[in-house]
Amino acid sequence: MQFGHQPLLQGIASSSRLKIDEFQARSLSNLAWSFAVLQFRDSPLIAAISEALLATGHIGPQAKSGEVLIGKSDASATRRHQGQAPRGASFSPQRPSLLVTFAPSELAIFAWSFATLECMDVPLWHALAEASMKRIASSEFEAQQLAITAWSFAALKLPHAPLLACISASSLSPIADFAPQNLANLSWAYAVLP
Repeated sequence: MQFGHQPLLQGIASSSRLKIDEFQARSLSNLAWSFAVLQFRDSPLIAAISEALLATGHIGPQAKSGEVLIGKSDASATRRHQGQAPRGASFSPQRPSLLVTFAPSELAIFAWSFATLECMDVPLWHALAEASMKRIASSEFEAQQLAITAWSFAALKLPHAPLLACISASSLSPIADFAPQNLANLSWAYAVLP
């Protein structure tokens, strides 16, 4: 952790959990990014963010048997079962997840943040992939956002074939304009995923 004032970070996490429903897309993305950069894993906050993002939308069939694993490299990782819908969840496809309100940069930042925090919430990653594919298909993602999104799924070994196909198709024509880091991240992602 770069910033060593743990009581402040714990206070921010605790207060953020209490106000999680008040966060807008950019603020939620920035909150996740900040904790990832600081390498400060607050499992209850990560679970609250995940639940807030999934609470208003259609999660899909994977949520009924999935499990959230926060901090996969920790022996004391926190587990939360997804056998039941999160509190207040609506599975109606007419009410989309908060993720659909995220701008492409917010989706990419959020993906990077949760990959860095090693959050293995499969339903959340599925919803993130769905929201990203809609934006990618409408040519809203830039090279860096494509590469970061692919890297994020690969970092957690989460193959999502439709998302990867969408990223691949969107990357072909502008590939000559990709920065070296974007090329490296994109090639690494496709190399490590099955």
